[in-house]
Amino acid sequence: MASEMHFRCRASSLTAYSRFIAAAVLIAALPARSAASGEVPVAVRDPQFGARWSEGRHELGGGVVFEGTWSFVNVLGNDFHSQATYPFQLARRQPMKFLFGAVGLAALIASDHTTQDILAPSSIADDTGFRISMQDYSDAVSGRNALILVGGFGAIGFLADSPRERSTSMMLVESLVTSGVWTEVLKKTTRRERPREIDGRASDWTGPGKVFADEPVGGGLLSFPSGHSTGSWAVATVLAHQYPSHGIVPVAAYGAATLMSYSRMVVDAHWLSDVTIGALIGYGCARQVISAHEQRDAAAADSKGWQLNMDVTRQHTGVSLSYDF
Repeated sequence: MASEMHFRCRASSLTAYSRFIAAAVLIAALPARSAASGEVPVAVRDPQFGARWSEGRHELGGGVVFEGTWSFVNVLGNDFHSQATYPFQLARRQPMKFLFGAVGLAALIASDHTTQDILAPSSIADDTGFRISMQDYSDAVSGRNALILVGGFGAIGFLADSPRERSTSMMLVESLVTSGVWTEVLKKTTRRERPREIDGRASDWTGPGKVFADEPVGGGLLSFPSGHSTGSWAVATVLAHQYPSHGIVPVAAYGAATLMSYSRMVVDAHWLSDVTIGALIGYGCARQVISAHEQRDAAAADSKGWQLNMDVTRQHTGVSLSYDF
């Protein structure tokens, strides 16, 4: 019975995550409306697929430019490819750095019980008020709240015709989707017990198969890495990059992400290695997404060749073809 309930719980969680991805893709493909007039369209070339997508404003004003869902899926595919190949590129180009990271991860995992006792001792766990506060803070990270955040930036960009907020919304979607997928893959592959689930002194790494024979407690066998840590660090990295002139934003964003990671230890949901690797995944995926956006912007500024634009305005609908040289 417990195994059946656990299977249903995980199936429900997977369905919710699938809905989040679908909703995020739709939000990212929403049209951008211009409130200004007199601007020249700006085209962005996807370096991998060679497609050019108009993200600029048209001279008649009030127009709507659609960046299609298929374009976004292509961009997302490029993100996944870059992130998947990065560890292999790092091992080939900087083997010592890769080795240092692997040894550091092994050391973190080996010392998890010690660091758990130091950073989240029983005295803190027994403080019911503090523990409840940390649990409430931890619960703030959810697919629904992530969609609200992404949708909020997208709405501001749409209504105020703000390119930075539109770009922020896109970066958040790409970072959350890609980092979330990698986190789920690792969770299902490693099947590590959470601190509150173990009976002995060594956390159990059961692998993907043994879950069908066990009767795990609570979330069960999904400790490594921390999804809360992944998501919060992905969001923090994007916001810190997009709003660097406001000094409080990077400090607040990374501070909130650090507190989120710590809260997962306090509530016995994760080990230090879980939240650390989750943070690295979130940060790394977000940095890759940011870099890809910057490369596309630079390519657009220097690009030459044929450009196809679709203009949909209150006054007319049409297609224009131009050549940059």
